[in-house]
Amino acid sequence: MASQKCAVQHCIHNSDIIFHSPRSRPHLELWKRILGIKNDNFFVCDQHFEEKFVKIQKRLTLDAFPTQMLND
Repeated sequence: MASQKCAVQHCIHNSDIIFHSPRSRPHLELWKRILGIKNDNFFVCDQHFEEKFVKIQKRLTLDAFPTQMLND
């Protein structure tokens, strides 16, 4: 979707990227704290997740959270 943008500040990604969003309220709060954002409606591209969190067809595991190439 062209309207999606990664919530990680200064993220540069290619057109083949897949976007993810938290699946539960506790994960939403964790992701917001990690990313330092307040908005509840956001996406994070797949380059910010460790391989251990990525399953078949680039779906995330239920316990996934962004850890790679984040804002300082």
